[in-house]
Amino acid sequence: MNKLTYANNQLSVWRIDTNTYWIQTRLPEHANKLAKLKNAHLVSYGINLYQRTYEVTNFDPKSLNRLLADLRPKSLLVTPF
Repeated sequence: MNKLTYANNQLSVWRIDTNTYWIQTRLPEHANKLAKLKNAHLVSYGINLYQRTYEVTNFDPKSLNRLLADLRPKSLLVTPF
């Protein structure tokens, strides 16, 4: 079940399966933080633009909310879909 969970122009999150998410970013600093997570791995990257998608596994919703709070711009509110 692919469900868009959160999106803005810098960050998008899809729930792929129970406690498994794809997180896509266009910002190198976000990609660096995602790359440092022990349960995340790169699944795709952009060719003509900076874009990285990471699959994060064994990630509960509470942990995802903390990660999004850290990554999203402070002026944006999370709007669930």
